[in-house]
Amino acid sequence: MRRNLVAAAAIAMLISACSSGGDEVTEQILEGQEGVGDVEITDDGATIEVEGEDGGTVSIGSGEIPDDFPVPVPSGGDVTFTAFSDEGSMVNLVYSGDQLEALVSEYESWMESEGFEVTRSDTTSGDIRFVALVGSRATGSPTDVSISVSDDGTGGVSVIINTGP
Repeated sequence: MRRNLVAAAAIAMLISACSSGGDEVTEQILEGQEGVGDVEITDDGATIEVEGEDGGTVSIGSGEIPDDFPVPVPSGGDVTFTAFSDEGSMVNLVYSGDQLEALVSEYESWMESEGFEVTRSDTTSGDIRFVALVGSRATGSPTDVSISVSDDGTGGVSVIINTGP
């Protein structure tokens, strides 16, 4: 289901970028797609929110992270993408400055303190560094977590948090 919502939101962003004043038409087209409920595009086209028929939501351009989100989110980041459904969630944040090591350390410590078995992989390509942390619990646990932290190529840091069964 999350894949359908993300695809619908991506299509909405593309149509909005290519058309002037076509937000209502775009909303109507997307709302007619299978699994898609309500679609809202802001007046400036900068934020698109797609709600699934099952209640899951995808927000591109910004979004609110609910208070009950199961992963701590350090302050100072700009939310650029959120997706929430019964199947899991995805949040993308961008931080300014050189915070990669601090963010990786904070997330790795949190995962270990919460009882996750953590697998870490580090990759460097030129000046870009990418660190993936994958946390899993015993079989039958309701939530696994993966967190990717990388240089964004402009002096900032991108964080992608995925939760799901």
